[in-house]
Amino acid sequence: MKTWLLVAGLIGIGCFGLFGGSWFSAEDPAHQAVLVDEEPAFSDLNDLNLKEASASQDETPRLELHLTPQKPLPLLKTVEQVLVQKTRSGERVSHSSLELAVTLRLEEKGQDGSQLLSVVYNRVRYRQDVAGRTFVFDSTVPNGQLPVEALPYKGLVGNGFSFWIGKNHRIIKPVGFAD
Repeated sequence: MKTWLLVAGLIGIGCFGLFGGSWFSAEDPAHQAVLVDEEPAFSDLNDLNLKEASASQDETPRLELHLTPQKPLPLLKTVEQVLVQKTRSGERVSHSSLELAVTLRLEEKGQDGSQLLSVVYNRVRYRQDVAGRTFVFDSTVPNGQLPVEALPYKGLVGNGFSFWIGKNHRIIKPVGFAD
């Protein structure tokens, strides 16, 4: 179970998207983004309050998110997959969609510039259509007996993990994962 938490979390951290609604306000200074010296990490920058850092003309700006300690930042990660299988009877197309609503929080800043971040799963939605068989899981809907496909997602809500991230925005080490 803990392996699923770490894998899902690390994948989510690497490619989160921000979403509108009651969880996030672009006017909130705690959630401002700053352009610095690399390629932007988000494809849709319309909802972000951006500031351009002083960079030379040779440098490409990079989107950087500055978090306020202990202030939650809700994020939504969606992964959609399409699998096309060619068989003797023709093509079979399978689809899956995973939506993770999480809260990211800056827990602590290290003296060396590192940061301790925590991630807590708030909601999980999963939909899978394989060979005409559709399966849907939503953590907000009470479920009776769950199929095997839902087991990795059932225990995510309310759980999470923490990790130290360096100044280079690379994960230094997970915290408490072996517990």
